[in-house]
Order: sequence, then structure tokens, then C-alpha cells
Amino acid sequence: MYKIRKVKVTGFWNKFSIETNLDENVNIFIGRNGTGKTTFINLIEAALSVNLENLVSTKFDELVIHLQQGKSNRKITISKIEHNLQYKELQYKIGTNVFRIPILSTRELRSLNSGRVHPKYLREKFSIKDSLEPLVNLTYLSVSREKIFNDSIEERNSSEIYNAIDNRLEQLISDLTVYQLELETEVSKLSKKFQEDVLKIMLFDENLDYIDITKHIEINLEEIRLGLSKAYSVLGILDSTTEQKIEIHTEELKKSVEKINSSLKSEKNTPIFPNDVTPLTLVKRTKKIIDLSSKLEDDKKKVFFRVDNYINLLNKFHSNKYFSLQGSKKGAIGIFSDNQSRIDYSDLSSGEKQLLILLTETLLQKENNSIFIADEPELSLHIEWQRMIITSIRDLNPNSQIILATHSPEIVGRNFSSVINMEKIING
Repeated sequence: MYKIRKVKVTGFWNKFSIETNLDENVNIFIGRNGTGKTTFINLIEAALSVNLENLVSTKFDELVIHLQQGKSNRKITISKIEHNLQYKELQYKIGTNVFRIPILSTRELRSLNSGRVHPKYLREKFSIKDSLEPLVNLTYLSVSREKIFNDSIEERNSSEIYNAIDNRLEQLISDLTVYQLELETEVSKLSKKFQEDVLKIMLFDENLDYIDITKHIEINLEEIRLGLSKAYSVLGILDSTTEQKIEIHTEELKKSVEKINSSLKSEKNTPIFPNDVTPLTLVKRTKKIIDLSSKLEDDKKKVFFRVDNYINLLNKFHSNKYFSLQGSKKGAIGIFSDNQSRIDYSDLSSGEKQLLILLTETLLQKENNSIFIADEPELSLHIEWQRMIITSIRDLNPNSQIILATHSPEIVGRNFSSVINMEKIING
């Protein structure tokens, strides 16, 4: 997937030309109200998400977005074509593909949203989306309540906005459950491979089965005991009966070692019987199983690393609530209060829901190249959260490109080199 390298807008607000390079990691647009930072980043978002209504309503002549992925470059050009002194056509150019869309009036757009379809409008819109899909992975960080909707919000009331937030959160939690199921399936395959490897160890192997009883034997029995307990625990089959058998196993190894070492020291050449040696054939197998178990545990941690990191970040943001991984069958994550009572997603505050949406969206990008766009995220975030938000997004997805507009010095934090002053670029 591509990231944005440069953006150029001519006829911005019918009078300005803007051109700015973007960093592949973090871009923070600042400036006084009325300098156009929100309009600018929302125009970029509208172009990449094919939000035709916003493109039509925003005043500009041409928008050029330069994309880059390694040494590969692509360009998206959106122009408003004038006919008879009025804008009548929106033209998308993606590479060599050109799409022309009739510009509809506000009344026609409302008719479109109500289900009365303009065939060419929808046909071209879906074609553009299909062309952009392999190029960019866009997430609009809807931390501002008004940004939850993709369509016009002029007639939305507060209850609809809150319902939209809840619906979006519910969908993301569902997606998270599916993602967790994928991870659990991957871990299940690792466990099956471990079991297969253990069964193979049961077969004769001269490297495991030959015991040299002419030399002093040294074995760390405590290491073996703990290693076996850990191995069975990793498989989820460690119980009191198994623990007792591990103790017996370790004790028999101890007796064998003592008997052989005692015989070597004895001047009377104390005889050694097969039963004295047999337990020692298990030593190398036991160590092999322990090694396989340690590898399995490490592999499991790698599989769940992103999800565990996500949970840890959620807990850093909340001092009076606790988030934990519940498993796909239980609904991905659980939220608990200080007194251990369970909290439903719908009972979270608006800001908490917005944060959960933001971090969950970031996690589900699975560290793929992604473009995140947000307008004034501080509107829904506590001041302490504002200081943490950019770092948290980058921590969950280091391959993300963040583009946001803000008035918050807390969000800017130490990212001074990532700041773009809108007043400077709009005035040339």
C-alpha cells in the first residue's frame, strides 16, 4: 500500500494554491481557525475515500495527490471541469484511468442518499473505489462525533450520532473477535505441530537413547522439573495428577544418576542393572520436549503480541477500568471496573468509546501501510490522553502515516519536526 508523498491544490477556496510535502510517519497541521487546515485534510480524505459530496461542496479547481511506496510512485488527480461557466463534471484520473462524474445539486444528492439512484454517478463512484482499493488503506479517525457519518450530517440529531458511535464500536469489536479467532487458529496449528514433534521424539534415536555409563553424570533436576511443568502448562494440561507424575519422573531420574555415579566411585565395582539406566534415556527426550515447549511459548507470544500490546495500551489510558483479553468465544475483550464488575461497551463515556474505536481500528490494520486522517481529535480526548495518542497509534502500527489537524499543544508534544503551519503553506 502507498503513502502520501505530496499534495497540491489549485483554486483552494477559489483563490489559493497549496503545495506541501508530507512525512511518511507523522504530519500535524496547525494554525488559527479559518486558515483551512480542517478543509485541507478533509479534502484529502474525501479524495481517497471517494466522498463525492464533500468533493463537490469544497471549493477547489484541482487536487493532485502524489503517492509513494518504496521506489514506486502513483498520482491521483481530481479536477472540476467547467461547462457553461458552471462546474458540471468531476474528473478523477488515477494513473491512465480517467473517470467522469456528473456534479449533482444538493437536492439531487439527497435524492441519491434516499435511494433514488443516478446510474452514472454510482457506477463511476464504485469504479473509482475499485481503482483506489489496491493503492491506499485509509482510516478516518472519527474521534470527533460529527465525523462518524460518511454522508451529510446536517439533519442528524445527537441521539443518531451516539447510535452511530455505538454501531461502529459494535462492528469493530465484532471484527476484533474475528481477528482474534484467526490468531487462535494460528496458535492451534502451532500446538498441533508441537504435539507431532513430541510424538516423533518417542521413536528410537541413537542421539537420545545411548547412555554413557562410564562417565560421571550431571543433571539439573530442578531445571527439568520446572521445564516439564511449564511445557504441560503451555499445552493447558497441567493439573495436580500431572504435577505428581512430574515429581515421580524427576525422582526416578535422581535415583538413576545417584546409582550410576555411586557405582563409578565404588571400588567394589557395584553392578548396574538395566532398570538403573532406563530412566536416563528420558533425560535427553525431556530436554528436547522442554526446548520445543519454550519455542511454542515464544511463538504464541509473537502471534498475540499486537493484541497484547493493544490491551496494555488501553489499560495505560484508563486508571479506573481494566481491559483484558477474553478469547473469541467470550467476545474478544472484557472491561471491568475497580470492583471487578463487568462493564458493557455501551456504558462507556463518549470519549472512552472514541478512544476504543481509534485504537481498535489501528490494531486491525495489522501493521500494514495505512493512512490515518483525523480532524481535531482533542475534542473527545482527555488532556492526558492527547499526549499519548500519536505514540500509541505508532506503537500499534509503526507503518501508519498520520495526518491530523489540531489546536492542542499536548498532541503536538515532542513532534515539532512533524508540524506543518497551515498559514505558511496557504500564503505560499
